[in-house]
Amino acid sequence: MIRVKSGFGSLPSKTQIGFLCTTILDDSRPQSPFLSENLASFLDNCSHAFSLRKLHARIFAHGLRNNIFLGCKLLNCYSKFDLLSDSRWVFVRIVNGNLSLWNAILVGYFRAGQFDEALRRYVDLRRWNIGLDSGAITFGLKSCIELGDLGFGRGIHGDALKSGFSSNGFVGSSLIGLYSRCGFVEDAAEVFYIYI
Repeated sequence: MIRVKSGFGSLPSKTQIGFLCTTILDDSRPQSPFLSENLASFLDNCSHAFSLRKLHARIFAHGLRNNIFLGCKLLNCYSKFDLLSDSRWVFVRIVNGNLSLWNAILVGYFRAGQFDEALRRYVDLRRWNIGLDSGAITFGLKSCIELGDLGFGRGIHGDALKSGFSSNGFVGSSLIGLYSRCGFVEDAAEVFYIYI
């Protein structure tokens, strides 16, 4: 077995990760020596929805249900397995004005092809007045591109201008994509020339 050396010793193999996951999942004690970082690495390596649900239950048992970092990981994992109702369930229970969680739910709906739902979450994000970052704006724009919704996209472009993210490369690329997709080549060129 080939091992990669890192600053923390050798990295575990997939078999060892599986054994560690089984160990933590089968541990009936409510307090285990594993920390949230270990749970996060198990979530990153989770390959089955059943294991994901067991890990989620263990996160609850450890009293880490409101941990933002683990919440984002859970949202991403549930989205990866196309379990968006579970992802939404996690989101609703730990949302506390944290932009990372909002971005995770936006990305999950986008990757699942539920572009309308991604835009609904974008509207909710604006309504809660939490703020915006380039990730939320980019995935809002990408959803508009997929739907061909120029009107909504122009509104997001306005949000990007107000928030100071209009010169961000990802936002600019998405704006160019939106205007090109909707046949507004001159507007796309105008955005393009900002970056030259």
